[in-house]
Amino acid sequence: MDGFNFAVPAIFVSYATILMGGIFVVTGWLSVIRAYAKEGRWEAPISLYAFTGSVCIELVGLIVLSYLPYDLASRKVYGWNSTSFVWSAFQIASVILALISLLLIKNNRSPARHTARMGAIVLLVIASLGLVWYLA
Repeated sequence: MDGFNFAVPAIFVSYATILMGGIFVVTGWLSVIRAYAKEGRWEAPISLYAFTGSVCIELVGLIVLSYLPYDLASRKVYGWNSTSFVWSAFQIASVILALISLLLIKNNRSPARHTARMGAIVLLVIASLGLVWYLA
């Protein structure tokens, strides 16, 4: 569970989530701002907030890991290295927020609805690819 076999898929999932998810987040918020400038109403779907949180939590996870002291990185937490444990916790939280985003999108008519839906699906595909890569 540790070392190279964990780090490579985890790095793939983290950076792909931040890159691809960031594109969808910026696109979604720009469509909300465009609609606000055009119609004067703020119609940001709740699912866009959850999706934005899903992307941002991956970024926060990388920042937390970069500041994790070296002596803590080698300690075991429930049988895992603390680095693997922290990284997995942030990735699981990101997947949960992406799932929540998909569940909240159903009856929304805002302009960013499709962007949030497609972005959440892309994040779930990235996480699934990372899991398959890790298990292979």
